[in-house]
Amino acid sequence: MKSSNPLRCLELPLGWKSFAVKAGTTANGRATKERGCRVFQKMWRLNRRGDHRPQKWQSTWTSRSAVMQQRIRGNKEFGVEAMVTVFENRFFEDLQDKGSGRTYQNLEFRGCYFKNCFAFATDPGRRPTFRNIRLTSCRADLCSINRAVFENVVVEDFWSETLFDLRAPALKHVVLRGQLARIIIHEDPMAGSGRLNKVYTKANAAFYASVDWALDIREAQFWVCDLRGVPGRLVRRNPKAQILVTRERVLARAAHLGELPEYWSSLLERFLDSGREDEVFVVGTWNQPYAEEQLAGLQAVRELGFAEPD
Repeated sequence: MKSSNPLRCLELPLGWKSFAVKAGTTANGRATKERGCRVFQKMWRLNRRGDHRPQKWQSTWTSRSAVMQQRIRGNKEFGVEAMVTVFENRFFEDLQDKGSGRTYQNLEFRGCYFKNCFAFATDPGRRPTFRNIRLTSCRADLCSINRAVFENVVVEDFWSETLFDLRAPALKHVVLRGQLARIIIHEDPMAGSGRLNKVYTKANAAFYASVDWALDIREAQFWVCDLRGVPGRLVRRNPKAQILVTRERVLARAAHLGELPEYWSSLLERFLDSGREDEVFVVGTWNQPYAEEQLAGLQAVRELGFAEPD
């Protein structure tokens, strides 16, 4: 019987031998066991919390049905009480949403891995909505979500093997916290598409007109982060590593751009060329060898009057 739930998951098996067979090797021999161990250990490390022995994984490699753990609990992060479906230690692959207009809501993912998953829409009226979602200690590879709506979403401790792109999203009450890597939020819905750019620029402007705050990154440490696609005035930030700049203030201080470190002067020049009214710049402080240097440059931007008061 086909599941009505759009999420399909692959789960890890209990034993080394079974896993080795599914990994594409023969069922006998030392080499098989060693290879199975290596592949299993790679998946084992996806969840970074605690001691996860093989018996933690609860199904077989060939299971593709939407096996779920359902728990009735209160989601009080945003004052919302709802039935929440919880997924733990799952491997999701090839999830796709091509402009369905569907709403995915009341979901929680813990220690899950997403591979080759994407969502997008060419019509703002058909873009997917992700509402009341929480991700904790999850990882992704080759994933992107373009032109979608996010409301009441919490992401904590997230790693992406490749750049995790969000193009022209509409954000409302999205919280990023913990250690996060390679997050880029683009302003343009699609590179080189003038028609889509105009359509989504207008749609997102209308969306943000009624939003009190879009993104909260006060408790987040990034490896790489670019927020050019989020209105800076709607971002809650940590002044220690995150600053807000506006076009008016940067233009007023443009004569002093040459006094800044080269990296920061080029960032501000790019900002002026973009035509945006405001933007939040983030220094990557998680596992970055040049973090201290960049933080010193950020302080120079603030002292020379380019940044808005904290």
